[in-house]
Amino acid sequence: MQRVRGKKRWKLWTVTLLFMIVIMLVALQGYLVGEQSANQIETLHGQLISKNLESMSINIDNLLNQMIDFTRSFSSDKGIIDALLSPKQVEKERLINNRIQSFVSYYGLRIPLYVQIVSGDRVYSGITLHESEKERIQSVLPAFPWYKDIEVYEVPFVFKGVGKDFHDLLEDNQAFYVVQNIIYNKQKLGTAVIQMNQSLVQRLMRQVQVNRSATVLIADKDGRVLMTDEANRADLSSVSKNVASYAAAQPELAGSSNSFHMKWNDRAYFCTYYTVPELKWHLAVMTPTDTLISPSKNIWAFTLTIVVSSILIMIAALMFFTKKVTLPILRLSHMMRNIQVNGPSITFKDKGIEEVEILYTGIQQLVVRINDQVDQITNVEREKKDLELNLLHSQIRPHFLHNALNTIRWMAEIKRETSIAKALTALSRMLDYTLNRTNSLWSSLDKELAYIQSYIDFQEIRLMKTVTVHQVIDKDVLDARIPKLTLQPIVENSFLHGFAQLQERAPELTITVTRERSGLVLRLKDNGIGMSESTLKSLLYRGGSAAASHSSTTSKMTGIGMSNVIRRLELEFGERFHYQITSRLDEGTELTIHIPYISSKEDEPRESDDC
Repeated sequence: MQRVRGKKRWKLWTVTLLFMIVIMLVALQGYLVGEQSANQIETLHGQLISKNLESMSINIDNLLNQMIDFTRSFSSDKGIIDALLSPKQVEKERLINNRIQSFVSYYGLRIPLYVQIVSGDRVYSGITLHESEKERIQSVLPAFPWYKDIEVYEVPFVFKGVGKDFHDLLEDNQAFYVVQNIIYNKQKLGTAVIQMNQSLVQRLMRQVQVNRSATVLIADKDGRVLMTDEANRADLSSVSKNVASYAAAQPELAGSSNSFHMKWNDRAYFCTYYTVPELKWHLAVMTPTDTLISPSKNIWAFTLTIVVSSILIMIAALMFFTKKVTLPILRLSHMMRNIQVNGPSITFKDKGIEEVEILYTGIQQLVVRINDQVDQITNVEREKKDLELNLLHSQIRPHFLHNALNTIRWMAEIKRETSIAKALTALSRMLDYTLNRTNSLWSSLDKELAYIQSYIDFQEIRLMKTVTVHQVIDKDVLDARIPKLTLQPIVENSFLHGFAQLQERAPELTITVTRERSGLVLRLKDNGIGMSESTLKSLLYRGGSAAASHSSTTSKMTGIGMSNVIRRLELEFGERFHYQITSRLDEGTELTIHIPYISSKEDEPRESDDC
């Protein structure tokens, strides 16, 4: 008992250890798959951000080019120059403001621009400006690094940059500026200041953001933050400096994108930047790393949970299956071994699933049916053997009888007894057919028809009546194989019953053999006296004969009766054989037989043992 318990404990610890190893392997595999998927996600994310940043760079470049084209046209506009040359200040301001409005309308800009002219300490604009706005624009321009060049050189150079939005009181709002001096006869009349606020660029930034937690910024080559997305108000100077330092370390990547990992505010970020070659600006998007890999980690945790749960469920299901199915089936197999010895009378009771009970019941019923089938097959084989023996016993074995008939036939011919000689010839041919291959139960259709003709010749002499025989035989069925002595009992029934008492008309017999899709069809029709329903039933009665209703002597003369023939065909062909008999008094009888077509070129289906 202790030994059994020790084995059970050893098996339990083994299963537990294997279970823990499987869980550890699954966890390790999940971790490795998670790391690999995280790297793959970062790579794909970087590629997607790179394409978006490149598209954003093209859009910003297009906006700046439109601003530059507008600034050049505006700075060289004759109406603007004439207004600036006006001597009267009040008239001058009105003319400049009106010209700015008309020029903007005429130019047909598709982007929102603010157009100003700074001339000395005065600011002209197409819209009404507050005095504080005029003061702020005077302070914004000197903050640009190229402002000194505008003041020193009186040349129509175009300068661009990002600075504080003088329209907005908030210090964080930025705007794009394009500036050009208005020169007339090498004299500076003023400075055209074209401004675009950050709203349009921030809209482009939102399109770049794949993740809502991502931060988008624009930095110059020195690491100064030029503009950020509208949702971010934090100080990103350290981020922009990191981006500028990475870009400076790899100058060959100008005009392309790159990615790196960084930490900001104690949080890990995955940063992707794109350097605009002409502007020397860096467009950067930094995304928290945990937001990228959290789906992968969640998938890994979910997978681990599913695997562990599946293993536990499988163990529980295995235990249940073993208790409720495996053990009852083992007991059922023991019962089957007992059935082989004791028969199907053993009862079986188990607390397993209901299907086991159903299985036992089905097996028990199957055993009973098998026994019934074995008994039925044994009886059928016995009947078939009896029929074969009856057929063999009905054949005249002694060959000397054949020789004696031939001797009598020659004696009759010598004495010119032609009718006796003809009868003996027909009888001799019939004996030749029955004695030839006595161990064979099959014959071809043409030989069977020849045998029938000899039988008809003999019966004509015996009854002293001439029988008209019509044969409608398809040529392609003459080689058909049929059981031996199939047609003779049927023709014999026509002679002994149909033609024996026929007085008013000459006897006729029609034999039709055709091949149809279902097989071989044999039809034998006579114009004899016909049969009543009771006579037809006695004819088909097992052991009956063609004329059993008339006399026992006639029954003995029939030999193999029609019921014998039908039974032989049923045993041989089974469900493939079927027949139909129709008979009317004073009109005749017709028998139709359907059997499978078997060519004589095929091997004989069955041969009896030689007696």
